[in-house]
Amino acid sequence: MVHFLRSLITKWTFHNKALTRVRNILAYMDRTFIPNKDKIPIHELGINLWRDNVIHYSNIQTKLLNALGISKGRQGREAQNIVKVYLANLRLKEVGTDVLITAYEPMLINPLSESGSTVGAGFDVPAAQSGCMPMAEVFKLAVSSFKVNDWSLFGVAP
Repeated sequence: MVHFLRSLITKWTFHNKALTRVRNILAYMDRTFIPNKDKIPIHELGINLWRDNVIHYSNIQTKLLNALGISKGRQGREAQNIVKVYLANLRLKEVGTDVLITAYEPMLINPLSESGSTVGAGFDVPAAQSGCMPMAEVFKLAVSSFKVNDWSLFGVAP
């Protein structure tokens, strides 16, 4: 997944540079002709083409659905980190409710995020290389060993 994201970021950067060159060449047309004819500005058209032909491509969409960009509200979108999300919804029939267990595995730490200045920015280091248990295994262990010790937290005893 990390290699896929690196490749996608590289291609996105190239696309943006090419789009800037095209917009600079067609700047006069973009300023004069496009607003008067209700046409889409060059930059917006380039972004839409990327979205429609790359992001909406089914193979890429499947991979992107496995990653999520998150940032603290006060930091904004430009400081988003890319994380892999693990979710498990456990139904507790005894008390008629669910427990949601979530875990986030960093894939790319943005240098603009608070995390980037705290733990360092860049792509993740595989858990095995760090001497740690992979998040997928940690998550499976957490879900498989989940146990309610105090049923009164749910307002009833089973």
